[in-house]
Amino acid sequence: MQLKRFDNYFVGIVLGLLVPFVFGYLFYYRMDLDMLVALGDNAVRNAVWGKMMIVCVFPNLAQIFIFYAFEFWTAAKGIAIATLPYFLACIWFMVS
Repeated sequence: MQLKRFDNYFVGIVLGLLVPFVFGYLFYYRMDLDMLVALGDNAVRNAVWGKMMIVCVFPNLAQIFIFYAFEFWTAAKGIAIATLPYFLACIWFMVS
C-alpha cells in the first residue's frame, strides 16, 4: 500500500506539533476571548491559557486514534511524543 510511506516518526511529530497550532488558531479566533483582556490576575489568566491549550491538544488524540485504526503505528507514536510538550506546558500554566 502506498500510504505506508507516511508511517514514520517524522510525519507523526510534524503533524503532532502543527495540528494543535492550527486548531488553537481557529479556536482562538472563533471564540470571544475578550474576557482574557478583563482578567487582571496572572494566576487566573495562566489557568485559562492552560485549559485552552488542553482543548487544542484534543485533535492530537483523535489523530492517534485514526492512525491506530489505519495501523500506522510509528506515526501514531510520533504524534504521542509530539503531544508531551503541550501537556507539560498545560501543567506549567495551571500550576504557576
